[in-house]
Parts: sequence; C-alpha cells; structure tokens
Amino acid sequence: MSLLQQAIEQLAQNKIHAAPVSAPAAVRKHLQGNVLADAISVKASIHYTSLSGENKQRDVIIRRLLKSGRHLFMEALCVAINQPRLIKVDQISRIEDSVSQRVYTDPFAFIEQCLKIELPPDIAGSDSKPLDDELFTAIRLARAEITALMFFSRADHDVADGEVDVVIDYVHQRCQHLTFKDEDLRKYLMALAPDPDSFNTAIRQIVKREDWILQMFIEHMISLITKDMTITPEESELAQQVIALAENEGYKIEYEKRAE
Repeated sequence: MSLLQQAIEQLAQNKIHAAPVSAPAAVRKHLQGNVLADAISVKASIHYTSLSGENKQRDVIIRRLLKSGRHLFMEALCVAINQPRLIKVDQISRIEDSVSQRVYTDPFAFIEQCLKIELPPDIAGSDSKPLDDELFTAIRLARAEITALMFFSRADHDVADGEVDVVIDYVHQRCQHLTFKDEDLRKYLMALAPDPDSFNTAIRQIVKREDWILQMFIEHMISLITKDMTITPEESELAQQVIALAENEGYKIEYEKRAE
C-alpha cells in the first residue's frame, strides 16, 4: 500500500491523535492532548534509555513533541518495526540528524536547531535563550502546510528540485514579512520524511486556517501533483479528500488559480 493510499484511508477514518500504544497506560493518559508541536516529520537516529530502563537505538521519524510538567517526550515512528514509540527527551544520550548526519549529545539543542521548535522556559535541561530567527519563525508558522506539501512531493519516493521549489514558493507567499535564505529552507525540507500520520495531522490543522491560507495551500497542492504532467488516481482522490475537508469547514475553494 502506497503512502497516498494510507493517507486516504486515515483521512476517511477521521483518526485523532493519541499517545503511542507503546507507552505505559498512565503515561498515555497523562500526555493525552499535551502536544507542544506536531506534524514534525524529521528523520533521526536516537540512542536513549526507554521508559522501562533499557538502552535503545532506533531510526525514527519524529512526529510530535509532547510536554508533561517540566519534561518533554518525543512521539516517533520506529522505521524498523513501523510502530510508534514514546521517548523521554532527557533520557536521550545521542541523536543524529539523518540528512546532515550531525550528531547532538544535547537533545534540547537538536530540538531547537533541527526541529525549529522554541522550548518553553520551564523545560528541564533547557538553558537556551528564545530563538530569534526569521526562518525559524516561518517554519513555525507554516509547519503543517510544509509537512503536507512535502508529503505530496515524496509520495513517489523521488523528490525533484522543481517540487521543492513549489514548497519554497509557498513559504515565501505565506510569510511575506519574513526574510530567509532559500538554501537554508531547502536543507530543512530535505530533512523531512512525512508519513501518513503526520500528513493527516497537518491537513486537519490546515483546513482550519484562514481562507486565504487555505486557498494558497490548495493552489500549491495542485501545482505539486501536476508538476510531472501526470495526475495519478491516488493523487486525485487524496486532493479531493483535502478539498472536501476544507469545504466541510465552510470554505469555498476557488478551483481556478487566482489572477496574478
């Protein structure tokens, strides 16, 4: 089953986020709803001590960051077993960005520098100052849309430069008041590996955005799926699912691209 088919099924089933089943019941109940950031979709290799006290190493796709008091947890998809896992951030001893291969022994630095997430001042182990960077701000504002668009671009497992350019163009239009280097944004985009769960989460945020944001996203989504001059039945069905979700929220989508 392809990524697009999985995403269509998840959208159709209207799945809602819950903490991973691998976490103890008390942890799942306590973290339910305490999401600091989601639709993250960054690949990494993590060495950590599990909640049961075992030393573990996993190649994962980080999906969400959850907060419990002064502690953080990463919800991640383990690539090897295709199952979600919950990892306590202050029990991470080493974390490697799978794209740049940069190794971090401070997981909080990884969260801020690679995930582009500003940590609350009360988080245990975080002594860094608030980030003040325009690219960081753009990613924070448009993280859901970036994740969804990169999911479309990676659906055939082959990301073309032109497809990444479409996503970069979206971020510029979405964040016209911010200035950043395209190459820095491109590096961040290439580190993303959105899976159907992250895509589903992102779409459910996007359809609640302001109408001008939603219209802009729809236009770029269509541009992505038509970039190779071929629209597959899966791409068409998934695009229709997204538009239907938007219309259910009360938006009237303009199906023709707006005049410049």
